[in-house]
Amino acid sequence: MSVYMAPAFFFAASGFQDVHVMIFIGFGFLMTFLQRYGFSSVGFNFLVAAFSLQWATLMQGFFHGMHGGKIHIGVESMINADFCTGAVLISFGAVLGKTSPVQLLVMAIFEVTLFAVNEFILLSALGAKDAGGSMTIHTFGAYFGLMVTRVLYRPNLNKSKHRNSSVYHSDLFAMIGTIYLWMFWPSFNSAVTAHGDDQHRTAMNTYYSLAACTLSTYGIMGDVFPDVASGDISPSFQGVRQAISLAVTLGIALLGGLIVGFILKLPIFGAPPDSICYEDNIYWEVPGDEEDHGEQLTAVTSAEVEKLNT
Repeated sequence: MSVYMAPAFFFAASGFQDVHVMIFIGFGFLMTFLQRYGFSSVGFNFLVAAFSLQWATLMQGFFHGMHGGKIHIGVESMINADFCTGAVLISFGAVLGKTSPVQLLVMAIFEVTLFAVNEFILLSALGAKDAGGSMTIHTFGAYFGLMVTRVLYRPNLNKSKHRNSSVYHSDLFAMIGTIYLWMFWPSFNSAVTAHGDDQHRTAMNTYYSLAACTLSTYGIMGDVFPDVASGDISPSFQGVRQAISLAVTLGIALLGGLIVGFILKLPIFGAPPDSICYEDNIYWEVPGDEEDHGEQLTAVTSAEVEKLNT
């Protein structure tokens, strides 16, 4: 490696590490809000993320990283694989507690593939701008997950509804995940931005925007920083591109989620029983004292639900 390339490499590697922490710690602890599903939230997040980033490296390589018949990988491809994994983990939040590990891995296979197709259409074919992945990551992951969980809905899940809630300590752990995501968002937005001034501005704008949003001052941001489209493309034409790209993302996410949801309903993927969903004990060996404590919490929660219902 040339000495002149070293600063750029270390800057990119630093951004990659921040995004990597968001994927495994931020999303992992964000999903711990269910009172009896903390082990599964962190553990399955680890499993799905480790699988998805490998599959994403191949899928994104086929569409973006092929040179001379080979997939070239580097820090940027690792960051992009984490971005793709982020979309899968957003969908994971929608099916949390009512899917088996096998179902989650099957969902990841299809979602990563559709993500790569959607990303290629938006960024390469349509020429849309998607800084921070608002369409390719967040919109796609959210609507894909919503469609999958809608298809996987089972009326008998009501038998487990008393576990589908949070308690003090589970909300606390989820807040830790939220703070990790919040802290590293400047790196998430700027990690693959053009190096130099653009990258610095992206990081700084995100940093201060986060602080401003936390104080509920984002309402004035549209007046302070009006949208500007540079280059030969007019703002109106770029707006049409963005609208078409959003429609394409929603179409692929909803249709893909619908199909994948029906695939996941097949008995061979072993969905957890309706009566013990949102429960760690299905897949994890929980210490006896924790299990007894969890049963007490469940009993208290059930009593509260009955009281509210009456």
